[in-house]
Amino acid sequence: MEVTTTFLCAAGYYCPAGSMIDRTESRRCREGYFCAAGSFNETICPAGTYQNQPGQSACLDCPQGYFCQAGSINFENNICPVGSYCPVKSPSPKPCPIGTYNKLTKRTSPRDCLACDPGSICSSTAEGQTEVVGVCPAG
Repeated sequence: MEVTTTFLCAAGYYCPAGSMIDRTESRRCREGYFCAAGSFNETICPAGTYQNQPGQSACLDCPQGYFCQAGSINFENNICPVGSYCPVKSPSPKPCPIGTYNKLTKRTSPRDCLACDPGSICSSTAEGQTEVVGVCPAG
């Protein structure tokens, strides 16, 4: 009688069905992916997270002031742009609400969006404004 041993693939690696060896470079999870223990294949890091190291068992939360799309390997190039804000785990920039604006990058909260200045006009129909759109006419 032949004895078959089964095992869980090591965290940071993936083992397709029927694999006998788990810790080979060819089966190490790539950057932008993660492999929990027992993984049969790589799993892409979900939007709002990133992974900049190969062979990891989890993804890291995207820090505030940045956004991370699915499969991100870093966040440094995804600075939250003007007219928006990005809390922790942002998959994309969130536009400042209608009637507000924001001239700065790396904002983290809707509180960072400024109300229209007295005597100024802000768009009443568009989100994500980067500046006031005009000055109120006299009177």
